[in-house]
Amino acid sequence: MSKRLILIDLSGLFWASWHATVDQEVSAAFERTVSRVHSLREGYDLCAVCVDAPPYKRKEISKDYKAQRDAPPPQALEQLERVKARLDADGLLLWSAKGFEADDVIATAVVYASRDGLFTTIASSDKDLYS
Repeated sequence: MSKRLILIDLSGLFWASWHATVDQEVSAAFERTVSRVHSLREGYDLCAVCVDAPPYKRKEISKDYKAQRDAPPPQALEQLERVKARLDADGLLLWSAKGFEADDVIATAVVYASRDGLFTTIASSDKDLYS
């Protein structure tokens, strides 16, 4: 039986938590995201939390990339950094590649995981990963 790997898109989880907890304490998104990551990884042999690493190369290719989006609130970015630090302290593997988003990291990881015979699950709501 092959090992089971889960690849978790941290950005997708965090921003969903951030928007769902807008009327709560600022730390609610932190708590919700950390809890969700730990819940998702249960039952898997391997887990990688995939993280965005701006500035994005896609922006170099197209200046319009995400141009319609408002800048994220500083307090949200602070909570996201807390989440990453906590997951790292908890011993989870955080994967990122400078200039790339989590979905790019996930897509690359899937190629290598399949070559190694891993059964891989992707936990993401990113439409770029839909086929």
